[in-house]
Amino acid sequence: MKKILVVLTVLCMMAGMAEAATEGDWEYYRKYDANNTAYITKYTGTSESVVIPTELGGYTVSTIGDGYNSPFKECSSLKSVVIPDGFTSIGSSAFRDCSSLTSVDIPEGVASIGSNAFYGCSNLTDIVIPDGVTSIGSEAFYNCSSLTNISIPDGVTTIGSSAFSGCGGLTSVVIPDGVTNIGNSAFRDCSKLTSIIIPDGVTSIGSQAFYNCSSLTSVSIPDGVTSIGSNAFYGCSSLMSIDIPESVVSIGSGAFW
Repeated sequence: MKKILVVLTVLCMMAGMAEAATEGDWEYYRKYDANNTAYITKYTGTSESVVIPTELGGYTVSTIGDGYNSPFKECSSLKSVVIPDGFTSIGSSAFRDCSSLTSVDIPEGVASIGSNAFYGCSNLTDIVIPDGVTSIGSEAFYNCSSLTNISIPDGVTTIGSSAFSGCGGLTSVVIPDGVTNIGNSAFRDCSKLTSIIIPDGVTSIGSQAFYNCSSLTSVSIPDGVTSIGSNAFYGCSSLMSIDIPESVVSIGSGAFW
């Protein structure tokens, strides 16, 4: 029996499998890999302010969540979070529905913000996305209704569908030059958004991308855009005029309804 257990342990290590563990208020998975890494799967504490640990059980932590677990989901008492240097990604739904969260410090090493990462963080007023981030997942900031401004760094190439949908307090957005596609419903229901500059690299504007942005008065669409999705600017009642470049070959139904 002992030999069988030893063999199974070795096989797990060879396959890079993970083992669940707990330390204090943190639940995490230890990975059997050469780097002794771990990722947080659950915070069980009730503190209003949290500094996420960089090491648990002697394992280096660099990821919040794993795409299946939501470490801080519905932590209604959480108001501020500090993510230390060394973290590389914020996983899907990591801070979903943390309705009291007002501030998050994200370090430069983070490269991706997963889908639903800050979904429903309705009291989040300001966030700085560091220069290292290249992708913002779908619904990453969905319904962050208190968010008033957002600076998207130059390295970002993808803004996922509904990434900022329902951010009703958002008044201005600068989309960096590296972005080539504005996802479906990316800024839907951003009712206080007054102006947007779409960079030259963008080739497509997704369906409902600016749906019901009722305060939007000006949009600059660059020459490289070839398609404007259905209902892209539906309900933009303050938009009086728009120049559509000759490069556009497809305009979806209700795009400017």
